[in-house]
This record gives sequence, C-alpha cells and structure tokens, in this order.
Amino acid sequence: MNPPGRRIPHGACAAALAVALVAMPPLALRAEEIVEPPPEAESGADYAIEAADSLADETIEVGLGATGRPGGGPRRTRRIRFRGEGLNATMREGAGDPLAGGVIEGRVAHGTVRAGRLAPRWGRGLVFGATAEPWDSRAADRGGSAGRAGDGVVFRRGDRHGIETMAGTFERRRIGGLGWYAGPWHVGGVAASRRRAQSSLAFAGARDELEIALDQAGRWRIEALRAHAFGGGRIEAQARAGVTTFRSLAEPKRSGPAQSMTVRYVQGDDARRVQVLGSWWRFRPGAFGARAALQLSGDVPAGRAVLGVEEQQGPRRLTSAALRARDLRQGVWGEWTAGDPDLTLTLRQEVWGGQRLRDAIRRVSGVRVEVAGPGSARLRVAHTVFRTAFGENLYLRETYSDRLVLRALSGSGTRTFMSCAVPAGGGRMTVSMQLTRTRAGPLRMVWTFDWARHARAKR
Repeated sequence: MNPPGRRIPHGACAAALAVALVAMPPLALRAEEIVEPPPEAESGADYAIEAADSLADETIEVGLGATGRPGGGPRRTRRIRFRGEGLNATMREGAGDPLAGGVIEGRVAHGTVRAGRLAPRWGRGLVFGATAEPWDSRAADRGGSAGRAGDGVVFRRGDRHGIETMAGTFERRRIGGLGWYAGPWHVGGVAASRRRAQSSLAFAGARDELEIALDQAGRWRIEALRAHAFGGGRIEAQARAGVTTFRSLAEPKRSGPAQSMTVRYVQGDDARRVQVLGSWWRFRPGAFGARAALQLSGDVPAGRAVLGVEEQQGPRRLTSAALRARDLRQGVWGEWTAGDPDLTLTLRQEVWGGQRLRDAIRRVSGVRVEVAGPGSARLRVAHTVFRTAFGENLYLRETYSDRLVLRALSGSGTRTFMSCAVPAGGGRMTVSMQLTRTRAGPLRMVWTFDWARHARAKR
C-alpha cells in the first residue's frame, strides 16, 4: 500500500513496459553500465579501485608513477607485485595514494595466510564484508583479493572443508572472527570490544544462496538469492528481510536497506542481449525506493549499440543528502561503438530528469577514440560535455594502468582525458592528461605518469 497522498510509483509502469519489450529484437552494444562509488565513499569525491589482478605466475612487476599539476610538485608512487608458487604479494606507497598499502598471501602450516589489506565476505555479506546494493547480485569490490575494507590477518585451512580465522581493524575498530565451512555451508561469528558480536549461517550452492545473521541483542537479517533458466534466458530473484537497526559489525555504513526485493532477467548473448531489472527496498519507515530498468544491446550493421531506460524513486542511500533528493528520476542513455582493434570510436548520450525527463538534472555527451600505433603503442582520447543540477554528482570511469578511477564531476563544463601508452625501458610507459573546465572555475589540468616492467622470477 502506498502512503496517503503519495502517487503510485511509475516504476511499475516502466517494469510492465520492459516486460513487453523483451520480445523485440535487441539493438546492439557492449556499454559500461552507470557506476557509482560504494555507500561508504565520500559523496562528490573521486574513488579509486584497484585493477583486476592480471599478473602471470612466476612474475614480478615493478612500477613507478607520478601525478602533478601546473604550479605544484609531483606526487610520486611506487609499487611492486609478485606472483609465484605458493606466494603472492603486492606493495604500494605514495603520499596521498588511496591504494597505498600492501598484502602478502602464502601457504603456511597446510593452510593459507593473507596479511595486509582485507576485504572479506561471508555468504551474502551481511556480517563480515559488505552486502551488495539491492539491484546487484553481489558486491564486486568485496571478497577474494578485491577492494579494501580493513587491515589484518586471515588464516584459512582446508579446501572444501576447514576453518577460517581472522583478526583485523575495520573503521578503527578491532574485530576478530572464526568460521567453519563444509561444502556449500558456512557458519561463523565475529566479535569486537564492548561485548559486541554477530553470528552468520550461510549456504552457497550452484543456483541458491542464503545467509542468516544475528547480533548479541537479537537483531537479525536474512538474505537469499535464487537463479534458474527461464524463457531462454536466466532469471535471478533476490530478497532481504530484517530489523532496521541491524548494522554490520565490520562495515556499518554498508549494511544497506533492511528489506528489499529484486528480480533480474537476462536473455541472449554478446550478439544480442536483453536485460530487465526491477527492485524495491526500504531502509526504515518512510525511507524506501524502487528501480526499474531495461537495456537492449547487441550488433548493428555499423558496429555495436546499446539503449537503456531507467526509473528510480526514493533514496538509494541512507544519508541526509539522499533523503532530500528528488523523489522521481527517469533516465535514458545510448551508446554506439564502431571500428576494430586498431581504431575504435564510441559515442554516448545520457539524460536524467523528472517525469518524462522534464527539468533535466543531468545531461552527458561523450566521445571516445582509441588508436593502435606501431610497436604496441596505444592512444586514447575521451571528451565529455556535462551539465548537472545543484547537489547532483556525475562519475566518469577513467582507466589507468593499475587502477580504475570514478571521477566525480558537478556543475556544467567539459572534461578531456588523453592517454598514450608506449614500450619504454624494457617495460611500458603510460602518460595521461586530464583537462577539466567548468563555468564556476578556470581550466584545471592534471598529468599522470606510470611505468611498469614485468620480469620472470628465477627459481
């Protein structure tokens, strides 16, 4: 039931339209979906994510970097990575580098020890680690070697059956944990000071996932996911329930809404694909939201294209700024890519506003060109024109040699990103430049230099 005086969410209409369009031949495209930083990130600030580990076995990587702007000294960074038989290590250092720190992982006493950066996840992430946003299957920046939630040590013994112990610091809070797993089942608990503790019972099968979490005060939360084939595609249904006062002991800012329901449907392959999403969530009484989206992608005669429409209602995060945001947001975006590995051109247009896109709160137009040169050299140029309303943030994806940066922009202006990578000094050197101009300020220029070399480790 909708509260008195509140209109029926238009997301229901959008979802019905999406279902009706599933049978239509999809357009084409391999577009990057709209990406936002996780809830714990500072609003309106850049957010850096470590690039996926692509280091080959028995390999050492050494990297040097620097970042600067006119009138200021450069900030230098260094990194070293190693992957060998039974031992992996990464170390980064540099003033102001959000990815600074290190991690080492190796086999000890018939088990595996990981020390340094930690981003653990048990089950669906209700207790140790972080839950995904209601409209995502899982948090991509948590679990395994991804992301950084804290620092500490984890020891795991056994493959399909065994134990896992952990001690670390999360948000200046010391936490210890002990877990036992057998096949798809996992049970464990975490504890901190002041007699605070939480327990978790999780199941992770081929198609079904479930986690039940409980704290020492009796507050609880449960989340489940089920996936199976349907109508020539794959459908996923996800649900969460629990009390509004439950907070993850390790990452309270990423506890997410107390209740949610999400259905995702994907049909097709790279040549043509249809994706439909419907989601509803509730943080607390009076703070709930919904999202409905449809994306069509695939091949077209002149390349690849994607077309997406989406509607959002209510806050996506439990912050004062999110609660004051517009109640209804509708968006449409399209992207077209043509060319081959030697020369690629991509055009993108995105518009967000109120009902029927009236009173636009965000407009983005972009063009990106990638050119392959002699000797494995590669040049990338991306130019974006943007305009956002007051309080609205735009995040652009910028890829560097060792990280992905979600660049935060607001107001009206342009941003140009240029990057050139060439072989140099037995490795690969990448020089990039970012030019940002807004109506509220002068032209801002930032340059980045990075050099990395790979070498085979001698036995």
